[in-house]
Amino acid sequence: VVFNLAGEISHLNSMLDPQRDLAINAAAQLAFLDLIRLHNPGVTVVYASSRQISSSSMYFSAPAPPAAAASRAIRRGETMP
Repeated sequence: VVFNLAGEISHLNSMLDPQRDLAINAAAQLAFLDLIRLHNPGVTVVYASSRQISSSSMYFSAPAPPAAAASRAIRRGETMP
C-alpha cells in the first residue's frame, strides 16, 4: 500500500499562485502515478485529501477555516486586514 499524502496544503496559496498549485496538485501527481504504474502496477494507492475538495464537511459539523474567508475575499477582489 502506498499512501499519497502529497499536495498543496494551503488553499490561500493555491489561490495566490495557481500555476504552482497546478504543478503540485496535477503534474506532480500524474508523474507519481505514472511511476507507480511502471514500477508496481498492482499496488493499492490511498489518496488523502482535504475537505476543500468537496467544498464542505459532509459528515462532521466544523467551522470554515480562516483561510476560507481569506480566499473568498480574494475572489471578490477585497483585501484582508
